Amino acid sequence: FTPDPVVRFMVKATQPRLSDLILDPFCGSGRFLTACLAHVRIINHENGKRFHECAFGKLHGIEKLRFNVFVLLPTLFSTVTG
Repeated sequence: FTPDPVVRFMVKATQPRLSDLILDPFCGSGRFLTACLAHVRIINHENGKRFHECAFGKLHGIEKLRFNVFVLLPTLFSTVTG
C-alpha cells in the first residue's frame, strides 16, 4: 500500500481535472483513485452530473487481487456519494 504522504504528493503534482482520464494500473486499496476523485470534487466545486461522469467514466483502476477490490469499493463509493 502506498503511504498517504506519497499519495498526496502525486495528486498535488498531477492536479487531476474533470476532463482527465485517471488510470491506476496497480490500484490496490484505491488510495490514488479516491484521492484523485476527492481532488476533482474540491477544485471543481462539483457534485453533479459532470462529477459522476468523471467518477464512472474516466476513473479506472486495475487490480489482480480480489481482496484489494473488496477493500477499494466501500472507500470509492463513499468518495463518489460524498
